[in-house]
Amino acid sequence: MTRSLEQRLVLSIPAGFLALLIYAGVHESWRNYWLMADGVQGTAVILEEHSHGGVDYKYNLDDEEYTGRSQRNRDRPKKPQR
Repeated sequence: MTRSLEQRLVLSIPAGFLALLIYAGVHESWRNYWLMADGVQGTAVILEEHSHGGVDYKYNLDDEEYTGRSQRNRDRPKKPQR
């Protein structure tokens, strides 16, 4: 390998890492913007609880039912069952 090629390879690793960090930051900002701009607050129904705080849930929005799986927010305590 030539010295120039070695230098390019060595410099491409930090450049790729930097590009990944920039992409992650821009994507997070884009996601937060659309959540604030179009976000609709609602209530989800927990269907099932899993280990380590995982939950299956469903919610309705504009006559469509959505389901998902996520981690429970540890900052908020569980609400008692009614």
